[in-house]
Amino acid sequence: MSVVPSSLLPASAVPAFRGRIGRDVHSGHYAVPHRYRLHVAPSGPGCLGIALTHGLLGLDDTLPLTVLPDTPDTPDGGYAALRPLYEASAHLYDGPASAPVLSDGWTGRIVTTHVPDILRDLALRFRGDGPDLLPEEHRAEIDAVADLCERSVNRAAQRAGELGLDDEAAHHEPLGVLFAALDSLEDRLARRPYVLGDGPTLADVHVWITLVQLDTVHRWHLDATAMDRVAAHPALWAYAQRLAARPEFARHLDIDAVLRRHRAHCRGREAAGAGSASSTGRPPRADGPGTGSGERLPRTPAIPRPPLPSPTVSARVAGVADGRQYGATQEQEDAMLLPDRNTVDRLLRHYRAQERTVLARPCDLSARRRFEDTAYTLCVLMGSAAPARRSAPPNGT
Repeated sequence: MSVVPSSLLPASAVPAFRGRIGRDVHSGHYAVPHRYRLHVAPSGPGCLGIALTHGLLGLDDTLPLTVLPDTPDTPDGGYAALRPLYEASAHLYDGPASAPVLSDGWTGRIVTTHVPDILRDLALRFRGDGPDLLPEEHRAEIDAVADLCERSVNRAAQRAGELGLDDEAAHHEPLGVLFAALDSLEDRLARRPYVLGDGPTLADVHVWITLVQLDTVHRWHLDATAMDRVAAHPALWAYAQRLAARPEFARHLDIDAVLRRHRAHCRGREAAGAGSASSTGRPPRADGPGTGSGERLPRTPAIPRPPLPSPTVSARVAGVADGRQYGATQEQEDAMLLPDRNTVDRLLRHYRAQERTVLARPCDLSARRRFEDTAYTLCVLMGSAAPARRSAPPNGT
């Protein structure tokens, strides 16, 4: 195993533990039942991909998996439970004890924290009787799909959603990359049930995790027109829904946890839910949060309100709501992932109660913070303000 000294890395970087699981006893680290343990926080995309791969391979009885809280619990962005492993693995280690970790129970040390290495070693060394997620004839193609997901979807969506880009062309360039990547994936999935054919591979892990991020995190920083374009890939989102119904995919997916983690990591104006990237080059509307249909949530004083994503894509990947989504056509429902109706109703009740509290005690910062958190989650889950309008009393209070 190699460790990059923290003195050689930027202050924000995490040292890379890069051990690998070998073929046999001569490799040092080799696959043995119950020797190793995975430590993951599935609210993050890398950890969710590892947990998903672990489930697809059916490794519960041979490779224990420890699920950590959705947000780090130490001031430096790490986990207290992982601190002993990091300190045992690197002399005078003073960085964050971050997840994921593949640890060696025999030595009490870290094997690796590198997500791609963990995924490959799970598929190659711990496979057992599970499916072949990394077939030799498709490895180059799987790497290409992973690169497409990271560079052309995740990074492009992140870039398009960054604040402070005043040049219209600056928005169009990353959005063009994003749409081209989604078109490529749409073309693949229109002709086959999985990315590479008739069975799941690591390519499906990469694509599905990327769709989860796009539908829960990146969508929040894109405008309604851009999200309409994102939603216009019926085969892609039908694929996402189909896999979400499989227990291996749904088991560790917690949308609320993903949103809490995103909320904790957002900084600057994004932390208040302010998104500005526009595929039309227009800034957000000043008179309220646009939804692409002219609807908006009830107005509240002094709290910045973000423009809502398009109603054609929902942030609820893990389940399909009972009955029709508020204000959605059947065609839209077939092409999107729907929010849980009970969750939306519960959040609406909290929203109205907390709104009254803020109006009554405008200087209560903790009350304002709770209200902002509820508003943020509600906006992302709803995708449209129709539920608020339909559920509101006649006087609008």
